[in-house]
Amino acid sequence: MLKQITASGNNYQCGLALGRTLAKETRQRLNLLKITPQRLARHRSQLTIVHQLCENHYPQYLQELRGMADGAQVDYWLLFFLNCPDLNLGRHGCSSIAINKADQLLLAHNEDNEPYEQKDFCTLAHLTINGHTMHAFYYAGELIGGAFGWNQHGLATTINYVRALEQNPIAMSKYFTARALLDTTDPQQALETIKNIPNASGYHYYLANHEQILSVEHTPTHVSSQRVQSVDFHTNHYLHPDLTQKVPASKHSLTRLRRIQDMLSQNILPLEILFDCQNRPNSCLLYTSPSPRDRTRSRMPSSA
Repeated sequence: MLKQITASGNNYQCGLALGRTLAKETRQRLNLLKITPQRLARHRSQLTIVHQLCENHYPQYLQELRGMADGAQVDYWLLFFLNCPDLNLGRHGCSSIAINKADQLLLAHNEDNEPYEQKDFCTLAHLTINGHTMHAFYYAGELIGGAFGWNQHGLATTINYVRALEQNPIAMSKYFTARALLDTTDPQQALETIKNIPNASGYHYYLANHEQILSVEHTPTHVSSQRVQSVDFHTNHYLHPDLTQKVPASKHSLTRLRRIQDMLSQNILPLEILFDCQNRPNSCLLYTSPSPRDRTRSRMPSSA
């Protein structure tokens, strides 16, 4: 069972609560991901540019990050570096399924990551920030929103890492954009948030409420959106026609995608698909513990 945390207050106060909850784990992740003062020094000039961009557009999330740093008792700039994956080469592996039918509207998503990403490194956060309530998967030291979440308006989001050949590491960190989506009210407003500020690299999002699900892919220079009709699914490479030819799919991502398609054609339930271990090491679920269900996973259903 994942840890859970409930907190309320302003951005700094809720960040402080998150940092305190996973303080030891935050320090461990910084070490495992090699977020060190030496690497920080090498990227300091680029980080300063990105930090100013965040200060201009999302100062409230920088306050959230300061709270996390204080709560975990780690250097603020190291934590900011962690939240700039396009500079530190960070990534998460995951699979998502979206269903939009007359009798069912559902998002299913798993976070199945690198072996060092232990279950203790994450929690489910229930936050009310300045009166706005949201719920999100939280990796120690990272802004919420970069995996999955939902808010009081009924907006639900899932995020898939995708590799973009074109990158602009001094553009907006996609972790900050993903965090901003939890403060929007519906898929269309969330889409506009993604479009408004160019991101450093790529992501895929499902943006859903009780009326619609949008599938959104972006690079630093282009945003593509499609309305989900019936069933859709995504792993970790571009699928939209205007982007799919630009970046080759990895074997791991392509194998999972084909497996999901095959299992959906057999009417297997989405949650069971995300627990599937066939084709390891290119399965939907990777695990190192004796039980695959000890790995992180998530499911967000809502009725149409």
